[in-house]
Amino acid sequence: MQIQSLRTPLLDQFNTILNIAATNEHVPEIERMICIVKERIRCTVNDLPFKRYPILMKRDIVKKETAWINMFPHKDGVSERLSPLTVVTGLEVNFLRSCRVPFGAYCEVHDKPRISNTKTSPTTPAIALIPNGNAQGGSFSCL
Repeated sequence: MQIQSLRTPLLDQFNTILNIAATNEHVPEIERMICIVKERIRCTVNDLPFKRYPILMKRDIVKKETAWINMFPHKDGVSERLSPLTVVTGLEVNFLRSCRVPFGAYCEVHDKPRISNTKTSPTTPAIALIPNGNAQGGSFSCL
């Protein structure tokens, strides 16, 4: 009943019909999309050389796969040319920035600038996760 109250405002303001599913009622479109995300996650996991994954990496695998699905226009979407990401955020997808470092790649990350005359390395080993979404594209989440 809590969601039922949204039906009229959504129809009036956004011309959107709210379809409320009952308990244990199947919604095939959503179930199919969940299967697609799970398949893509399995592909990513099988492509990586690791045997165990920290929670942070598992979370970012799911984020990465859902982001990639939303980067391309859907045949039944609101636009034939614009991706769901562009429709919702207004930002165009820049693949040169988003595909710079593959997920799970080993990389050396620069530490905060500090002046040091020691022989310690100015970088730290890390595993690249997902782009953080800044305009420059220079930063990725790392583990």
